[in-house]
Amino acid sequence: VFRDLFVVPIRVGVDGLQNRREQFRRDKGKFCQLFRLKLIPKGAYLHPWAFDGCEELETVHFPASLPYYEPRCISGGKIRNVTVSEENPTWFAYDNIVYERNTLKFVFVPKGLVGTVTVFDGVSVIPAETFAHTSASTIVLPQSVITIGSRAFEGSGIRSVVIPDSVISIGSRSFADTKLTKFRIPGSVTYIDETAFEGCENLNYVENESDLDVRPFTSPFPKAMIVVDKGEVISGSSYTADGFGEEGWDYRLSGDYIYGVYNLPDENGEIENKYRLFAYIGEENTITLPTEIDGYNVVPYKFLAVSETVVVADGMKKVPEFAFYGNPCIKHTLLPDSLVEIGDSAFMECISLEELHVPDNVVDLGSNVCEDCISLKNVTLPDDLIVIPNSAFRGCLSLKEFNFPQSVERIEELSFMASGLSGTLEMPGYLEFVGNYAFFGSSIEKVIIHDGIKEIDEGAFQIEMLSEIELPDVGINIGKNAFGYYRDESPEWYIGAYGKNEDNWDGDYLYCGRHLLRYRGNDVYVKLREDVLSVAEDAFSGCSKVRYLELSGNAYGVIRPENLPNLRTLIINEAPTHKIYEYFYDKLSGIVDVPDALETIIIGECCYVEHTDEFKD
Repeated sequence: VFRDLFVVPIRVGVDGLQNRREQFRRDKGKFCQLFRLKLIPKGAYLHPWAFDGCEELETVHFPASLPYYEPRCISGGKIRNVTVSEENPTWFAYDNIVYERNTLKFVFVPKGLVGTVTVFDGVSVIPAETFAHTSASTIVLPQSVITIGSRAFEGSGIRSVVIPDSVISIGSRSFADTKLTKFRIPGSVTYIDETAFEGCENLNYVENESDLDVRPFTSPFPKAMIVVDKGEVISGSSYTADGFGEEGWDYRLSGDYIYGVYNLPDENGEIENKYRLFAYIGEENTITLPTEIDGYNVVPYKFLAVSETVVVADGMKKVPEFAFYGNPCIKHTLLPDSLVEIGDSAFMECISLEELHVPDNVVDLGSNVCEDCISLKNVTLPDDLIVIPNSAFRGCLSLKEFNFPQSVERIEELSFMASGLSGTLEMPGYLEFVGNYAFFGSSIEKVIIHDGIKEIDEGAFQIEMLSEIELPDVGINIGKNAFGYYRDESPEWYIGAYGKNEDNWDGDYLYCGRHLLRYRGNDVYVKLREDVLSVAEDAFSGCSKVRYLELSGNAYGVIRPENLPNLRTLIINEAPTHKIYEYFYDKLSGIVDVPDALETIIIGECCYVEHTDEFKD
C-alpha cells in the first residue's frame, strides 16, 4: 500500500500503477491510500487514468516539465495542497490552483480546497464547472473577471463569494446547490441566468446594484429572504406567497441593519406600534443586536445575518417568538442575565446553532424553541426550570446527551422526538409527567426514572433500541406503547429491544419491576402478581379471550373496553389507593367507559365506590 510516492521513474502509465486498474477501482479507499505525490523527472508522462481511485491523495507537486496532462489524471476529492516547480515554463501555482503562464487559463483546480481561496489577478473568465463540487468556503475573485460560466461553482461548499465590479455575465446554474448565504450583484452585471441560484436554500440576502430585475431568480426561494434593490428594501423576512413583503410593513435600511415599521390600522382604525429587526447585512462575525434604531424600540423577528455569533443586549427580558427562526448561519448566541422568557420557536430551524446556554433567571421556555436545530450539541438550562415545553428539542440530531435540571416536573409531548439522544438517559428526580412521544425515534438504550413520576403518556419512550428500563416502586399511569414493547399485531416499528428480550418476560407477562407492560397469553382467567403497582394502558391489547381478571387494588391502570371486550368479572383485592371508576376512565374523552360484557366487580374492603350511575347497566 503506497502512502508516499515521491519519485516516479520516467513514466507512469499502463505499465506503472495502472496495470492493476480494475483492482484499484474495486478496492478504492482500502488499497489506494496515496497521500502525497511528487513528480520529479523531466519528460514524465501521465496516463489519463494513472491515479484513478486514489481518493486519499492530498498533496501534489508538478515538476519543471510535464508535456502531457489531463485533469482527470489526478482527481482525488481530498487534494488541497498543490505546488508547481518554479522552473516550469508552462504552468504556475497560486493559492493551490494551477494556471497556464501565458493565457492564465485554469489547468488544475483541486476538489479538496478549503477555507478562503483567491483567484489569480488577471483571470478574465471563470469557465464552466471550474470550482464545481470543491470544498472551499469563500472564493475571492479579482477585478479582472468579466464572465462567470455555467455551473462554475455548482455544488461547491462556498458560503461567501466576492463578486468584483468588473463582472458582466453570470451563467446558468453558476452557483446552484451551494451554501451561499448572501450575494452582491454589482452594477456592472447585465445578464444573470434565472437558474443561477437554483437550490441555494441558505441564501437569505441579495443586494442588487445593477439595472436587472432580481425577482425572477429570488422569488422561488422557500426560506425568508431580504432583497435590497439599489438601496431600497423590496423584500422582508416576513413575506407573503409572492415572496416580496408582508402587507403593512415598511422596510427600512439603517446602516447595516434592516428593520420594519408596521403602519396598517387595526379594526378600530388605530395603528398598532410594531417595530421588528429583520436582518444584519454587514460582514462582522460577532454582532450585538441593537434594541433601538432611528428612535424605534426594535425586537428581532426571523432575524437573518451571516454572523456566527449573536449577542442579545443586556436588559432584554424576553427573546420574542420566531426571533431567529430559520437563520442558517448563527452558531452561538449569548443571552443576558436579565432574560426571563424565551418565546415560541425562537431558535427553530437554526441549522448551524451548536450550543444554547439559557440564563438562570429564565422561567419560561416557549414551545418548539430549538426544533430542527440539527447541529445543536450542547444545552444548559436553569436549575429552577419546571417545564420542558412541547417539541422544544425535536429533530435535534446532534444532541447526543442531555443534563436535566433536577427541578423539572414535566417533559411535554414531542419534546425530544427524533433527536440524537443515545446511551443512558436519567430523568430528573422531581419529574412527574412525560408527554406523548416525548422521546420517540431517539437512540436511547437505557432510561432511569425516579420516584416522583406519576404519568408516562402514549409512545413517550417508543424507541427501537431501548433495552433497559428502570422504573420506581410507585404507581404510574403508563400510556399506550409508552416503551415501544412487543405487540404481535403491530408493525415492526412498535417492537422495542426491551420487549424482544425474552429474559424480560415471565411466561406471558412482560414486567418491568412491579409494572406490567404487556400480556401475550390466551388464558381465560388472568391473575396478576400481588405486588404489581401499574398496568400499562394497552397491556391487554387484543386479549379477547380473557373473561376473568384479578389484580391488586393498588395497581394503577386503565382497562380499555377495546382491549378486553369479553371481560365478565373483575376482581380487585385489598384496598385500592384510588377510586374504582379510574380503572375505566378515559382521560381523552373524559368519560368512564366500561366493557359491554362486564357483569361482576368483586372488590376488597375500603374500596371507594363512586360514580355508581356509570355501572347501572
